[in-house]
Amino acid sequence: MKKGVLTTLFVAAVPMIMGLSASLDDSTNSENLKPPVKPIATLQTPFENTNKTNLEKKEKPVTSAALLEEVRKVIVNKTKAAAAAKAKTTPKPKPAPKVDKEALLAQKVENVPGFNPKDLYLINKAGKYVKHKDAFANKIKQMADKLQIPPEWIMGIIDSESGFNPRVNNKKGSGARGLLQFMPLTCKEFGYKKVPNSPLEQLDFCYKYLRSRQKHFGTFKSFTDVKLSVLYPVAVGKSSSFVLYSSPSTAYYQNSGLDMNKDGAITVSDIESYMRKNYGSLYNS
Repeated sequence: MKKGVLTTLFVAAVPMIMGLSASLDDSTNSENLKPPVKPIATLQTPFENTNKTNLEKKEKPVTSAALLEEVRKVIVNKTKAAAAAKAKTTPKPKPAPKVDKEALLAQKVENVPGFNPKDLYLINKAGKYVKHKDAFANKIKQMADKLQIPPEWIMGIIDSESGFNPRVNNKKGSGARGLLQFMPLTCKEFGYKKVPNSPLEQLDFCYKYLRSRQKHFGTFKSFTDVKLSVLYPVAVGKSSSFVLYSSPSTAYYQNSGLDMNKDGAITVSDIESYMRKNYGSLYNS
């Protein structure tokens, strides 16, 4: 055949061959060329994504203040834990022993030569409130010697006023307190903010008071004078008819037990009758 004829036949056959090849490829790879199908369970619509987002809890942004608070809590907890651990390992210190002030005062009281504290009038009764009786008795004796009166008079006046209770308050509300029932104004007069609780310390106050009344109103010539110096100092040395309090005053009400004849007036005579009735032996000393 001629060259031109062969060329013409080849050109015509190429499209046929290409079409046959393409047909074979399509039949062979048709399954592989299909797009992959997602399982039904995993398919999500745009609406489902939107609802899920709305249902999720939105986290609040962490502020600097919140962060600082968290740091503070951590530090506090660690500090407490460290303190608790230290407390378990560190033994507690023993409390310091209490100082017995009354015992120290008692040690400073000197014994009076030739004086037996146990023989002092009413000292056993005083022992109900006085811890150091010997020191108390010696101090009473020292006071009496300075005031130039029998020590029994001082014991008697303390018993009549307070029964030796250094902390007793006046039962009728006068504001008086202590061994000699000192008033608040009397405390200020002698430089005390309040009546000392210590019996021995209070005896210093008693001496200052009695000595002051002696200087202003004269020496004590009887046990009645000692009582008057505490109750109504102006009455010291006055006649038996001198009136201290009369009804219906508050002072009379607070001392009405001293009105021996119940005539509505408390006189020096009433005071002496009362003291002789309760402390008769002291009028022979």
